Amino acid sequence: HFLLRGHLARSIGYFSAAYRAYSADNSRDTTLAATKASGNIGIVALYQGQLDRGKELITNALRMMNGDGCSPEELPFRIELAWMSARRGEFDEAGEQAIGIVRDLERLDHSDPVLRQFRFSALVGAAHFAVAQGNDNKATSLRDQAERTASENRSPIIEANLRVITGRIHGLGSSETSYRYALAEFDAARRCYESFGDGLLFGLYKVAIYAGHLHIKHADVEGALREALRCLDFARDRKFLPAASAGLLLKSQLLLQQRGASIVDRLYEDVLRSLHSIHNPRVLFRVIANLYLHSWNRRGDLDLTAHHLEQIHKMKEFLDSSSYDLMYERYVAKPILSRTLAGNFGHTPIEVAE
Repeated sequence: HFLLRGHLARSIGYFSAAYRAYSADNSRDTTLAATKASGNIGIVALYQGQLDRGKELITNALRMMNGDGCSPEELPFRIELAWMSARRGEFDEAGEQAIGIVRDLERLDHSDPVLRQFRFSALVGAAHFAVAQGNDNKATSLRDQAERTASENRSPIIEANLRVITGRIHGLGSSETSYRYALAEFDAARRCYESFGDGLLFGLYKVAIYAGHLHIKHADVEGALREALRCLDFARDRKFLPAASAGLLLKSQLLLQQRGASIVDRLYEDVLRSLHSIHNPRVLFRVIANLYLHSWNRRGDLDLTAHHLEQIHKMKEFLDSSSYDLMYERYVAKPILSRTLAGNFGHTPIEVAE
C-alpha cells in the first residue's frame, strides 16, 4: 500500500520490519517470506534511484529462492530487474531480460492465469524498451503478442496497459495524425485507470509523463503544462509523492524549448523553488541537468551556470557511481554536444518513467 502511494521511506520501514521478524524464525516458510521482504526492499531501492543496491538485493533474493525463475515469487523480481536495466539506458539488456522471461514461461502451463499475467507484463515491458530505442516495428510485434496473451482476461488494467504502449508506439511518428492517435490512446488508458479510483496512481502519472513528453515533442507548451499540473494535482490532492517529481521534470523540460522570455522565467523560478519536493535522486539529477542546460541560454549569467553544474556534481553523493556517469553522459554531455552542432538542445528523452 505504501509503495503504491509513493511513500518510499514508510515502505522501507515496513519491509525491513517484516524481514527482521521473519529472519528470527528459521522455518522454510518464514525463510521464503524473509527473502521476499529483502527483495521488496530492493524494489524500493530502485524507486529511490539506488540501482546498484536494488539490483544486489533483488539478485540475492532470487539466488536464495533457488528456483527455476518462473515461480510467482520470482517473476516479479525478474521483471523489476529488466526495468532497472531500462532505467540505466541499457535497453538491449532490458529487452533480453524480458524476452528471457517470456521464453521460460513458454515451457509451462499456458492456461495458468497467473503465469499468463506475468507473460503479458514481460511482453509489454519489452515493447516499452523497443519504443525507447525508436523501434516501432519490434514494439508493435511485442504489443500484439501481449494482446493475444491477454485475450482471455481483458481486464481494465490490462486494457489500460495496452493503450499506454499503443500510444507510445503512435508517438514515435512525427505526423499530426500519429500525434492525435497517441493522445487518444493515452486518454483511453487514463479512463481505464480511473475506473479503479485512486488505487492505480502509478498508471495515471505514467500516462501524464508520456503524454506530457509527447506534447513537448510537438511543441505544444499548453498541453505539456496541463500534464505537469495534472501530476502536481496527484501529489497535492492524493498525496502521491512521485507525481510531484514527474510534474517538475516536465516543467524543466519546457525550459529547453525556444519560447517567450516571460513564460520561461516563470517556469524557471517555479522549478527552482520546488526542487526540495523531489525525492527520487535520478529525477532530481534530470531536473537540475535541465536547469543547467537552460542556463546556457541565459546569456551573461555564468555564475548561474556554474551553480547548477556544482549541483550536478553534488548528486554523486546520492547516486551510485555507474548511474551518475551514465546519466551525466545522457542528460548533460550529449545535449551540450547537440547544442554545439545544431544550435539547440531539443528535448531530453523520457525513455521510461522513473
